[in-house]
Amino acid sequence: MSRRHYSDWIDTYLSLMRQRTEAPELFHLWSSVATIGAAVTRRVYIDETIYKIYPNWIIVLAAIPGRAKKSTTVDSCTALLRYNHSELFGADETNWPDICRTFAEKRQYINTDDTKEDLDSEYATQCAITFVPGELGTFINPDDSHAIDGITRLWDCPDRAFIKSTKHNGVDNIVNPFFNLIGCTTAKWLKDNFEKYQGWGIASRIVFVYSDAASYPIWSPSKNIPSKEFETTRTKLREDLDHIVKLQGPCTFTDDAADLAKKWYDQTFEHLGEYGREPDADPWLCDFLARKQIHAHKFAMTLSISRRNTLIITVEDYQEAIARIEDVERETARVFRSHLAPSSNALNERAVFEKIHHELNNGLGGKAPKSYIYNRIAMYVDGTTAERMLSSFIRRGLLRESQERGGIMVMLPEVC
Repeated sequence: MSRRHYSDWIDTYLSLMRQRTEAPELFHLWSSVATIGAAVTRRVYIDETIYKIYPNWIIVLAAIPGRAKKSTTVDSCTALLRYNHSELFGADETNWPDICRTFAEKRQYINTDDTKEDLDSEYATQCAITFVPGELGTFINPDDSHAIDGITRLWDCPDRAFIKSTKHNGVDNIVNPFFNLIGCTTAKWLKDNFEKYQGWGIASRIVFVYSDAASYPIWSPSKNIPSKEFETTRTKLREDLDHIVKLQGPCTFTDDAADLAKKWYDQTFEHLGEYGREPDADPWLCDFLARKQIHAHKFAMTLSISRRNTLIITVEDYQEAIARIEDVERETARVFRSHLAPSSNALNERAVFEKIHHELNNGLGGKAPKSYIYNRIAMYVDGTTAERMLSSFIRRGLLRESQERGGIMVMLPEVC
């Protein structure tokens, strides 16, 4: 493979756009991260033996309308890949049935050996699409829980077929899916439409990037961009993407990077346990913390792809990944604490937990059969909600469960 023009694709792109648009640099950064993922699809991954981690995302840029130039920023970056590889992108406005149908039709061969025998193998194919909705509301119907659950599963990129079957539309067979999305919205839209998904699988998979102000006032971008230099750099960035789309194989850690990743994961795991036991813990933040390591792995892999063809993750890559993902953690807390008041569902869940906590502490010795706790919760909410609440309490560390001789017991964390 011939040499690239630039030693770091993302850094070069950020330098090109810095102080030339009003968009915050964070928006340019995450646009470039999504673009790298779109370029390599399932061809590059971290192999954890029982599953693989791919460089795909669900990134949501949120800002006050018109102020941070969200959709313009995303389009400017992804256009570099669309120029020669438009087949990697999906529709801006769609619905869940169309998403599945489009995915099933987007089969691409990913093996370097193009013999017919290999091409017929389901493991040599993928169905990869990156979606770039300028307005998230035109892509995700927040009232369609089946779509939310389906997108959650597609984000996982299972190493098998995802099959959707309906009575009227037949069967969509999505072989080895790669789902990648960067969308734009406002904090108000999130408040009005998405807070209901606290505690759902989708919550831990979304990277929220928020800004409430333009980073640099520019009355006329064209007056701030030397056109010849700008176009020359963009041409070279496109050519480097043509190299990146050919990368293939597992990303591996240097020994130093692996040591750092393990130490940081242990700290993150402990932090999740401590934070999750706080009665007023933010459910969105708990969800994000549960999948924080996966996001860090994805970001480190993206940096490696941006910087070199070796597919080796260095300690410097992982240090930056940690810093960036911890920035996201702070942004997530800021978005949902500052702009999303607790929903009625969240308030109900807190009230139910306080009742269960009081009952376990007074007369039950701190523990009770799981069926008993479920039935107590079901006195206040319907059965489905009771099951979800109990699972949320356990996952967040507010309660824990243990298999004992008499069955599954639920207890307070301090009970041994």
